[in-house]
This record gives sequence, C-alpha cells and structure tokens, in this order.
Amino acid sequence: LLMTNGNSISINNDAFQLFSRSSFLGVPNLFWMVILVGIPAYIFLHHSRWGRYLFSVGSNAEASRLSGVNVQRTIYMAYTLSGLCAAFVGVLLASRIGIGNPTQAEGWELQAIASSVIGGTSLFGAVGSVHGPLLGAVVD
Repeated sequence: LLMTNGNSISINNDAFQLFSRSSFLGVPNLFWMVILVGIPAYIFLHHSRWGRYLFSVGSNAEASRLSGVNVQRTIYMAYTLSGLCAAFVGVLLASRIGIGNPTQAEGWELQAIASSVIGGTSLFGAVGSVHGPLLGAVVD
C-alpha cells in the first residue's frame, strides 16, 4: 500500500498469467498448486514433531510450555508459515487476475473461516486437518 499508494499494478507478463490459466493433464494448474501445498502440509502437521507442537500450543499453551515445548518459537513458526502461504496465494491470485491489487482478497476472511469450520476445524484449537478445510471450501 505504501509503495503504490493503494493503487493496482497491471501485470503485462504473458508467461506469468499463462501459468494460472493453463492446465496439466486436463487439471488446472491452480489445483495442482493445492496438491503441491496440501501434501507437505499434511505431512508437516500429522507426521512431524513441529506439527504436534502446533496442535499442542493451539490447545493449551501453558500445558505445552510445561511439557517442554518452546511456545514462543512455535507461535512464531505458525505466523511465519501463515505469511508464506498468504504470499504464495497472493502471487497465484495476481497471476490469475493479471493485476496486483493490495485489497483484492478483502472480505474473504469469513469464507476461509467458514470453510475451515465446515471442514471440522475447531475455533478453539488443537483439532483440524488439511483435507477438512478443502472439503469445506467445496461445500461452501
């Protein structure tokens, strides 16, 4: 917002736009990106120590701290991964619509929360999966 004064930036790179508008094996490339992020996210959350820490801190930070989990580092990691995912989606969205708009996804928060809750994610932490919000987004 600061660099562009809140204005949109036109993207004139055809290769950048072609990526999100084309398909591979009859499946859109953006769906392949969901698979590319979803599988490692599943492995990270359900088969790694860090994923267990994340669920633990989301459930009860004090109990996690008493169990030896570095709560501050886990929270920092969660926000960092969230920011990386948001940046990745921002690049894909800019590729899809052909402009860089700083307020493009404004108002999508409720849809994201609804998809997660419909998919079985608890608003109170410690319960969730990767495939649940994806299925919730299809239903939503």
